[in-house]
Amino acid sequence: MVLLVPKTYAEIVLVFDTIIMTISLLFRKPKPKSVRLTPNPRFIGWYLVISAITALAVSHFALYQSLIDYFMGLFLNSLIFYVGVKVLVN
Repeated sequence: MVLLVPKTYAEIVLVFDTIIMTISLLFRKPKPKSVRLTPNPRFIGWYLVISAITALAVSHFALYQSLIDYFMGLFLNSLIFYVGVKVLVN
């Protein structure tokens, strides 16, 4: 089996992404209630964040045809995580 992304690189990226996600969740600043538009969006936010973290963990063990596919998947995953954090903060 030939891996396009070396195993050590995938492990380093997985650890780095996990650290960044943990830090962004722990140190987020909640918005005041006057800014919030929906009464309880936390369920959707937690769903997006947990699904992004799960998809990130699974995606590092997948095989990709090219680096473009790999980085496009990381970009889409980070976008889903960002939207989830924004929903949690609002």
